[in-house]
Amino acid sequence: MISSPEAAKFVLVTRDHMFKPTFPANKEKMLGKQAIFFHQGDDHTKLRKLVLRAFMPEAIKNIIPDIESLAKDSIQSWEED
Repeated sequence: MISSPEAAKFVLVTRDHMFKPTFPANKEKMLGKQAIFFHQGDDHTKLRKLVLRAFMPEAIKNIIPDIESLAKDSIQSWEED
């Protein structure tokens, strides 16, 4: 358990190589072993750079109409059932 910002920095930045997270098997099964979520260090950094642009505010703003349309379609299908 981490109880201070300094401890969090120690674990997440300064000594990240010393701490390997463990995840429930169902999370790995759901996301796949190659998901960015499970990578560490340089591999994580490289993958993060590849997908970063898709999560920038402008990119998110551009997909809002698609998300709204999918949500409306889903709600409409529930009402039909």
